[in-house]
Amino acid sequence: MPDRPARTGVRALLTAFLAAALAVIAAGGTAHASAGQNGGPPVGPAPISPLGHPGLCWQGEGDGSAVSLAPCDATLQGQLWTFNGNRVVMNGNGYCLQNPGTAGRGQRGGPLFLSFSGQCAGAASQVWAFSGSTNAIRNLSAGACAYPHGGSDVPGAAIVARPCGRVRSAERWSFGISRLTLSGARRVTGGHDGGAASAAKGARGTAAGSAAGAGGAARASGTAGVGGGAAGGGAAAGPRRVFSAQISVANAAEAMTAYGAVVTLRPPKGLLVTRLAGSGAVSGWTCTVRDLTCQGSLAGGLSGRITASGNVTGQRVARAIIVHAAVTRTNEPRRGIRPVRVPVRVFTVAAAGSIPGGSPVGAPAGSGVRLVLIIAGLLVALGIILAVVSRRGPRAAVAAAAAAPAPDYPAGPAPRRYTGPAAPDPAPSSAPGGAPPGGTDPAAPALPGAAGAAAPAAEAAGAGAAAGKDPAAGGAPG
Repeated sequence: MPDRPARTGVRALLTAFLAAALAVIAAGGTAHASAGQNGGPPVGPAPISPLGHPGLCWQGEGDGSAVSLAPCDATLQGQLWTFNGNRVVMNGNGYCLQNPGTAGRGQRGGPLFLSFSGQCAGAASQVWAFSGSTNAIRNLSAGACAYPHGGSDVPGAAIVARPCGRVRSAERWSFGISRLTLSGARRVTGGHDGGAASAAKGARGTAAGSAAGAGGAARASGTAGVGGGAAGGGAAAGPRRVFSAQISVANAAEAMTAYGAVVTLRPPKGLLVTRLAGSGAVSGWTCTVRDLTCQGSLAGGLSGRITASGNVTGQRVARAIIVHAAVTRTNEPRRGIRPVRVPVRVFTVAAAGSIPGGSPVGAPAGSGVRLVLIIAGLLVALGIILAVVSRRGPRAAVAAAAAAPAPDYPAGPAPRRYTGPAAPDPAPSSAPGGAPPGGTDPAAPALPGAAGAAAPAAEAAGAGAAAGKDPAAGGAPG
C-alpha cells in the first residue's frame, strides 16, 4: 500500500488533469491560437493577402527569390503558405520565408525572400508568427513586421521588413479565406406549452384573457391557485407572450479561421430582445443585448448556435428576424456573407414563466462557460495546494520528530552492587544466656576452614568435662 504522500501526489495530478480537461472543453471551438504557435500543428496551406483585398496574394518562387504581391491564383504553389510547428513559414515550392535583417543580406527594411538555408530548420531569421488580433506577420528575433513596399497594396509591390510599432493598415494581413454562413430553423417546432398550434392559440386568446380580469387569468393558469404561490402571483398579472429564435453560424471545413466575426440581429417592431447567448463552438462569443450583436472567432469546420429570446410587445408582429454577419479580421469571398431571415417562435406563458427552450429571460450570455471555467480554476488551485502539502508534509514530520524532547520515563529501582554471599543470621538460642549449644548454629552451613578448628575445640571441651575441669578456667578444679 503506498504511503500517504504518494497517494496525495497522485490525487493532485488527477485534479490538475481534470481541471485542464474542463478548461479545454470550455474553450473548445471558441478561442483558437493564431498561426505560428511554437509546438502547435501546422496551419495551412493558404494564401496570404492584404486585409480587405482577397484578390491579391503573396507570391514567391525559388531559392533567393523575393516575395511580392500578385493576383491570386489557387493553382500556383508559390502562393500557398504554411505555418509549421516550429514557426517556419514555407510556400508550396518547399522554400521558407526569411528576414533579410538577420540573415546578413542587407539592413532591416529589405525585401523578404525565400531560401533553404539550414534546411529551414528554424533559424532566427526564419521564425515568424501571425496574430489574429492584430493581423501582423512578425519576425520574432528582429521585431520586424511584413509590410508592402511603399504601403500600397498593388500587384508587383515587394514585401519588406519594417520595425513593428503601431499597427498600420498596410501591415494587416489575412491568412487564408474564411467562409462563414448563417441559417435558421426552417420548421417551427413545439415548445413547452404543447407545440406551435397551442402557441398560436395562446397568442390569439391573449386579448380575451387579459380582458377577463383576475378570474380569467386564474383560469388560464389552470389549478395553480391564486395568491401566495409563484404561479398565483404570475396569474394575477396575466399571461404574456414571449418569443425565441435560433441562428446557426458555421465556417466551412476547407476555410481558415474567421477572426473577428460579428453577427448582428435586426428584429422587427414588436419584438424586444432581452437575452442573447451562444452555444456549441460559439459559446465563448461575447453577446451584447444593447447592440444586438455577438462576436468572436470561429475555426474552419466548426459551427454553433445563437439563441435570441425576449418579449412580444405588439399585437401583430412579423414572425422572422433579419440576421447579418461580417468577418473583420479574415478575408471573405468577394460576394460576402448572405443575410438570412430566421423564423420566430411565439409562446404564451405566465408572467413569472421562462421562455420555452432556454434559460430564464435575462440570464447572462455564456454563463455555463463561465461556470465551467470557475470550476476548472478551483480544481487547479486545489491541485496546487495538495501538491504543496504532499511535499512539505514529510519534511515537517521529520523536523518535528527531531525537535521533540526525549520522553521522560519514570525512574525504576536503583541497581544493586554484588558484594558476595551474605553472612547467615544467628538462630534463636535455646540454652540459658542465649548461646547455642556448642557455640554454633546447627542449621547454619559450615564455612570453609571452620570445621577443622571446631573439631579440636569440641574434643578439648569433652576431655575437660571428663576430668572435672573447666577449660575456660585454665585447668583449676571445680
